[in-house]
Amino acid sequence: SKPIDKFTVTAGFHFLTLLLNNSYSIEPRISARWEANKNNSISFGFGLHSQIQSLGIYFAENNNAGIKTMPNKNLGLSKSSHYVLSYNHAFSRQLKMKTEIYYQALNNIPVSIYDSSTFSTLNVQGGYFTDPMANKGKGKNYGLEISIEKNLSNNFYLMFSNSFYQSKYKASDGIERNTKYNGNYISNLVAGKEFISANRRRTFGVNIKAVYAGGYRTTPIDFEKSGIEGYTIYREKEAYSLQNPAYFRTDIRLSMKWNRKALTSTLSLDIQNVANHLNVYDQTYDPL
Repeated sequence: SKPIDKFTVTAGFHFLTLLLNNSYSIEPRISARWEANKNNSISFGFGLHSQIQSLGIYFAENNNAGIKTMPNKNLGLSKSSHYVLSYNHAFSRQLKMKTEIYYQALNNIPVSIYDSSTFSTLNVQGGYFTDPMANKGKGKNYGLEISIEKNLSNNFYLMFSNSFYQSKYKASDGIERNTKYNGNYISNLVAGKEFISANRRRTFGVNIKAVYAGGYRTTPIDFEKSGIEGYTIYREKEAYSLQNPAYFRTDIRLSMKWNRKALTSTLSLDIQNVANHLNVYDQTYDPL
């Protein structure tokens, strides 16, 4: 075939609006794919993506001398420019590999209006925040992901992926720091095997899912001040400078399926965190 027949381009626009404050975004997106041959392909994509803040930020109220204000009602959308380059290789019809390099440039991120603050909405999930904010924050995410996938064949399937990445942000103080979620690496394994009886009426299945990932970042606790005040006080200037231990979890599933005329029955046993590994989520000061 002609070289142009192996090249595919897809382009379009995405529109997002928030009627609460009439903020909106028109987002161009484009991707290109080149099929070098039946086993190899290269793709590139670019897109502008916007995000609405959690509702607890927009609707947070301050009450000063009986006067209620909503300091963050008019915050704009967070924006991110995504760049992705990927390479796909098929070892066979059942076994495939994908390698992907990506970079995300984040801007218009809500941060505190106070220039000494290290707060950024990139480090929170939900919540209710009454401190006034402005869309002046920045951030970036970049990394490499490699995955291998084996489609179901011979009653066996497997998917294994590794990701190595960095996640940084800048708040009002202008200093680049790790985000809370900068674990640096994550590995995922999903696999399963089925054993079918000779008469094909019973199927016994064994499945496993395992995750091993770098721990969330955390801020050092000021124990002296926390002891005086009786609650957790962090060393804000050292925001997210520490890292919790790695996260590890393994789940298994055992199942038995019976096939009858016009009826299929399944009995399964799911065990989550089968190794009973205790993962650290965060650290706080306990006054007791």
